Amino acid sequence: LDTPRPPLRLRWVVPVLGIAQIISWGSLYYPIAVLAVAIRRELDIGDIAVFGSFTVGLFVSGLAAPAAGRLVDARGGRFTLTGGSALGALALAVLALAQGAATLMAGFALAGLAMAGCLYDPAFATLHGISGPSYRKAVTALTLFGGFASTVFWPLSQFLLDAYGWRVTFGVYAALNLAVCVPLHLWVLPRGPGTASHVATTPGVPAGSRPRQGTVFVWLATALALASFMSSALSAHVIGL
Repeated sequence: LDTPRPPLRLRWVVPVLGIAQIISWGSLYYPIAVLAVAIRRELDIGDIAVFGSFTVGLFVSGLAAPAAGRLVDARGGRFTLTGGSALGALALAVLALAQGAATLMAGFALAGLAMAGCLYDPAFATLHGISGPSYRKAVTALTLFGGFASTVFWPLSQFLLDAYGWRVTFGVYAALNLAVCVPLHLWVLPRGPGTASHVATTPGVPAGSRPRQGTVFVWLATALALASFMSSALSAHVIGL
């Protein structure tokens, strides 16, 4: 069957958001796998302090995620994603200037707030409000873009680490968030919450006949949480392994 082509603006939004997602994931989530050893040595702290700080950031991100979702509903993705990228630049600057375990943890805690505001979840929620019936295709394409973050940023982090050190690496990533992600979000996303309508995803099945949706979502949330737990642990340690 012929499917309607996505609107012209959406065909711009997805690749532009994709570039921002590559930078956001690559600068806030993935560098710890490459930079951890250098951070530990220079700050003279243990692995538990380094990876524990990153864990605090992930924990803060999870706590802040519902608020970020409500912010997308109330103010729109332009406000939320732009704010997340700006906060990410601040967090990375704090990490670049870290002098010990306390300031390192503060930087990662700020990075957790930033991740809640600029990674997949708020981006998907934003697309839901502006993409209408093309939502599934848009989310699939955006996910594929984000998947290149480690491919790009693990080698880039290693290059910057070898050439300039981990502090400059974080400084470069702070600049990327401020000079690239913030303008991209401001340029491509509309003001205010999205109002696009969505067609039913399962035509012919009455809503009341879908059994035990609450139970299904509990199992789905549990599965996604466990999968995220595993992927977070592996991504932080895979280079060392």
